[in-house]
Amino acid sequence: GVLPPLPAPALETTRARVGHVEPTAGAPWRVLQFGGTSVSTPERLQVLLEQVREAAASRRVVVVVSALAGVTDALGALVARVVAGDDHYAATVDALRDRHLQLLAAAVPGDSAPDAEVVVRSQCRRLVGLLDEVAAAHAADECQRATLLATGERLSMPLVAALMSEAGIRVD
Repeated sequence: GVLPPLPAPALETTRARVGHVEPTAGAPWRVLQFGGTSVSTPERLQVLLEQVREAAASRRVVVVVSALAGVTDALGALVARVVAGDDHYAATVDALRDRHLQLLAAAVPGDSAPDAEVVVRSQCRRLVGLLDEVAAAHAADECQRATLLATGERLSMPLVAALMSEAGIRVD
């Protein structure tokens, strides 16, 4: 299945755990961390999947993913605009949602896609709610900023989790 929403991240955390693969209970762990360009296209997601499969053949694997390329910067700029009084952020959130859903449709055509779509849509609604709070206060504290910026990882995680699930890789 797809991971449930994560609690608010620590300020220094910009990555999120997607899942792990366990070939044997006693095997050593390997952490695979993928940056934004590695999760931004269907072709790159297939490379990611092959690297996970290869590593999982002999080790337990934890997969860590970043936001899609450019998303964290876009979220940072969006927060700054909202703090400055721009209340026209729905179109930006819609564009982020659509980008993730288009990538999901292209990379994960199977049964796992609907669950991931629900998570992406939910995270975008959550993002709008957080931005509403920032707009009302015309300010965002460090915790709010970190939570808003972490939305990028929260949007990429369900895509990677669905891809792995479709490939028969257990995702926790």
